[in-house]
Amino acid sequence: MVKSSIKKVMATYKEKKFSIIGHSVGCHIAYYIQDEIDPTNQNLRNVICMGTPLGDSPTKLNKGVEKVMKTLKAKQ
Repeated sequence: MVKSSIKKVMATYKEKKFSIIGHSVGCHIAYYIQDEIDPTNQNLRNVICMGTPLGDSPTKLNKGVEKVMKTLKAKQ
């Protein structure tokens, strides 16, 4: 659902460049959008991360991100 909604907005405004702002784990979702939805960066101008746990332990962080990604994929 989230992926299709973002793709729809990008298709509607395809002449526009988007910036994605993520906070905390939302930064990982922003990176997912960049990698999975717009890997060639045709629509994305910036991915901005604030207060993100990017410096956290990779094992701890990956478990949390995997859970978020599974939830997002289940809702699509």
